[in-house]
Amino acid sequence: MKLKPVVLAIVAAGLVGPAFAAYGQGQRAPSSACGMPVTGMSHAQELINGNGVYSDARSRVCWHDKVRFSGFADIGYAHAKARLSTGTDLTVKGIDLWNAGAVMNAQINPKWSFKAVMNYGWLGDDAQGQSLISYQTGAPEADFDTNKSFHMDEALITYSNANRTPLYFKIGKGYVNFGSYSNPYAVFPTLTQSLSQLNENYIELGMVSGQGWHASVTGWNDDTVSDARKHQGAAKIGFDQRRVMSGVGLSGDVSYISNLETVERKSSYYSGWSTQSDVSGLLAHVNFDLSHGLNVGANYLRASGDLATAPSKESIWGVDLAYKLRAAGYAHEVTVDYEDGKESTWKHRWSVGYNVDLAPNVKGYAQYVKLSAAAAANHGTNTAVSAKGWLVGLKGSF
Repeated sequence: MKLKPVVLAIVAAGLVGPAFAAYGQGQRAPSSACGMPVTGMSHAQELINGNGVYSDARSRVCWHDKVRFSGFADIGYAHAKARLSTGTDLTVKGIDLWNAGAVMNAQINPKWSFKAVMNYGWLGDDAQGQSLISYQTGAPEADFDTNKSFHMDEALITYSNANRTPLYFKIGKGYVNFGSYSNPYAVFPTLTQSLSQLNENYIELGMVSGQGWHASVTGWNDDTVSDARKHQGAAKIGFDQRRVMSGVGLSGDVSYISNLETVERKSSYYSGWSTQSDVSGLLAHVNFDLSHGLNVGANYLRASGDLATAPSKESIWGVDLAYKLRAAGYAHEVTVDYEDGKESTWKHRWSVGYNVDLAPNVKGYAQYVKLSAAAAANHGTNTAVSAKGWLVGLKGSF
């Protein structure tokens, strides 16, 4: 994975430049720009955005005071290694541009808005692409960086009028509101995310109530799986953070999808692998926001059947911890998560991560992940008995 020096220099300048610009302005952002707030999304907007790409758009690049343009980029160094079933090791390493994109947010009027995301990078939701570590075989993909291209990730029209109704409506292309994840371009995603992330042309009807409840129903046509039902759907219901005791906040949601095979067949994490049709999935998530910057979450994914050939049902449960603190004038975050799979591709997954806000729009990060005890070896799909990888990099936005 080699990045051309000229491209590397341009990307590095794009990542570091905004940091100096922000400090040069005393790290003070205006209260509004382009006719829209620059303080990020409101909580209701985050819920409506769902699993969509989120750029902390404080940009002042505008057009007619109604359209705001922003962008993001992620560059880093990765080292991935797998122990194959033959006893040999396979290693892929190098510096690479994981992705770069442009985001357009247009406020057509107080009720209607349009969002578009153009991304350059590997296709995380297309069987033509490849992930750095295949979650199907466990082997690192030596051709990972050759699968990059420009593609439209999102193009969504949204109707929302919170002053009159809690309902909202979305139509277009984007990430289906099944499960919960913050980065659809994750290099080393959780097992849960790899089985919930799906990009489709869909219609969504949802609700964000003033009492802390939110729900959505999503539908789309699936033409990729010939032996499955053409009309597919997903649903989610959840509640916002509620105080259950002193210093403890609780939030959570439950999601349902009619066919997990659609996810696997369109995901680069699995390279289009799946042999069963109409296997529905249920995913539950709870999150405890504790005092002193500590956050604890838990996930459980249950499939109605096996996604390969065995008659058993797949399931994954996991826990994650995050600790935030400020030290030496910077905001730091340490994350730890563990997942255990039953009849899933992998039996165990561990991950440790670190993030630091170097500037309002530049973040440094590091991550280590390990996959082991391939639970689906009897399916004949795993060529590695274990895999691990680490990466360090910079993320920036404008």
